[in-house]
Amino acid sequence: MCCAYVMQTDFRDAHPELAKRLVLAHALSNKYIYTHPYNAAMMFADGFGTTAVVGLRTIYMKTCKEGRTLTWHFTQDNLDNMISPYHKYGVAEEDIPNVNDYTTFMSNDLIAAAGIEDFDQFIAQNADSQFPLGMAYDDWLKKAMEIDHVTDDQVAKDAERMAQRHEEELAKQKEAREKAAAEKAAAEKAEAEKNAASSSEASGSEAASSGSSSDAGGGDTASHLQQ
Repeated sequence: MCCAYVMQTDFRDAHPELAKRLVLAHALSNKYIYTHPYNAAMMFADGFGTTAVVGLRTIYMKTCKEGRTLTWHFTQDNLDNMISPYHKYGVAEEDIPNVNDYTTFMSNDLIAAAGIEDFDQFIAQNADSQFPLGMAYDDWLKKAMEIDHVTDDQVAKDAERMAQRHEEELAKQKEAREKAAAEKAAAEKAEAEKNAASSSEASGSEAASSGSSSDAGGGDTASHLQQ
């Protein structure tokens, strides 16, 4: 489990109807992804500024290749999967979340309150026959295109449009990085010049002070000679 849609219990208690609607909206979004994967993939690509292929491959991986990983059904297995990397990479025990029972970690009551059906039942009725687990990507894409009435020409147009937008996004990111680097370099240069000027002024003041002392010493010598 890499991520989850959650809210704090105090928010749920203060806004019960809104909390229920938010959970319902999340579940409906997941349902749309399973039943209209091509359109969902294009939304993903649009939203993240990536290519059509990345969008399609991501939806394929998350809904078919890796299993039904987009889900509103939270179990102990999800919690175990979340904790396992801490142990795998040797994180100190005191830094690992101390959660042994998912029922004490979170509540699923809003799912039932929102009237959302059982996830496994939904998958059995809407996904298993269309997109069985282990389905090859090419077969998955063909079925996804058929469901959303997408032609080969539309796929090509979507790919071209997404690619152009992706390049524009990369160009914006590059421009932002270069601008930030230039601003940083200018600030560092200004700071260095300021420090150099301060150092030069300090050296000049010390030299002037030393010269004044020498002049005073010469005056004393002249005074002694006159005496």
